[in-house]
Amino acid sequence: VARFKSRTNKAHIEISDNDTTGYISSENGLFSIGRNAGVNAAHINIDASNEVGIGTSSPDSILHLASSTGPRLTLEDTDTSVGVDSIIADISFVGGEIGGETARIGAVSETAGGEAGLRFYTGQSVAEQLRIDKDGKVGIGTTTPVKLLDVHGDSKITGSLTVTGSMTVLSNTSISGVATINGIDMGDNSKLRLGNVADLEIFHSSSGHSFVNNKVGDLTIVNQADNKDIIFQADLGDGTNSTYFFLDGSQATGTSTFTKFPDNSIISLGDGSDCYIRHDGTNTRIENSTGNLILGNSGLNKKIIFRSGSTELM
Repeated sequence: VARFKSRTNKAHIEISDNDTTGYISSENGLFSIGRNAGVNAAHINIDASNEVGIGTSSPDSILHLASSTGPRLTLEDTDTSVGVDSIIADISFVGGEIGGETARIGAVSETAGGEAGLRFYTGQSVAEQLRIDKDGKVGIGTTTPVKLLDVHGDSKITGSLTVTGSMTVLSNTSISGVATINGIDMGDNSKLRLGNVADLEIFHSSSGHSFVNNKVGDLTIVNQADNKDIIFQADLGDGTNSTYFFLDGSQATGTSTFTKFPDNSIISLGDGSDCYIRHDGTNTRIENSTGNLILGNSGLNKKIIFRSGSTELM
């Protein structure tokens, strides 16, 4: 046993060969190993609490790494015969209270060439819970993520979720609260359900028809924009759309509303279009092709008045 003792609060031992010099130093409560005499922040420093600092002389944990260029900890597997699903390196977390490993982070090879992903293990059995594969895809609840984020299982988001791009929903999705969506594509027979018990359904069937199905209460369509219309359009038969009629918000007053039909629109009545009303831009026609054409006024002591301009004809 060799013992070296200084009568001051500083001491060091120099160890040299023909081209390298190193020092073991003790100073002011720190034990230091490095390339310079005395305590230096760049050394390996052990304080009175046995906390180790590398790159710092004031460690604040069991192992404290510090560097002005960003500290890096390297774990190297020197086995050159690493195969697929082989552990390259891992960090294990052991809890004394349970007497064993509680969690682990492992770098695992995914190809014969050693391209690796990260896997995260937790729980009583320290099972895999999350992985980041070699291509950066994150899988939660799955070992084979196919998208940048692939979650298998129930998920909860408290706060805002912003999706820039397309979103594909493959099964039932429940939204509680307000969702702001800029564009949504849903496949045939996929239903957008609103209400606590799906009281309103909107969907397009595989037979080519679209439905708005309200099961409870009134179905109200509202346009709150001032002086704006509710417009109903449909295909003309040639792939272009035309307005069939609209509710004219600019003409409505507090006591009356206006439903407008463009020129050449036909209001057809009867199963066989037996009666129709039409304005062609110049003239207005009421034509009846079956049975009598009856104009009735059930108002007590009231007339049926025919007028041209301001002149009452009969």
